[in-house]
Amino acid sequence: MLICTSKQAAATRRTVEYLGAEMGRRDYFVSTAEERQPQAFLVEQPPRHTIRNHFHATDQFQVFVHGKGRLGNKSVEAVALQYADAFTAYGPIVSAEDPIFYMTLRAVSDGPQIGRAHV
Repeated sequence: MLICTSKQAAATRRTVEYLGAEMGRRDYFVSTAEERQPQAFLVEQPPRHTIRNHFHATDQFQVFVHGKGRLGNKSVEAVALQYADAFTAYGPIVSAEDPIFYMTLRAVSDGPQIGRAHV
């Protein structure tokens, strides 16, 4: 069983630059694709920022836990849930006037980059 508190995850916070914006990331469960272990992290997307359409090499859920924005042509706000199959494009994720935070949950870590940028 794996457990990680928000306090423990806060200690892992780092900044990732994406398309000229600084985005926060807090790791809850860390693993590599080779380990085949669960992966969970919180993304802190800044106001008025867009993450373009993209895909990942593993199935995933995203739980929007703070703020408002859009996922594709749908409005999202806390608490909203999204699921995407592996290799299925989704997006864009667009934050509104305030930041939007979302948890990414995967049964196994995403594989290597396949010509796409992501957090």
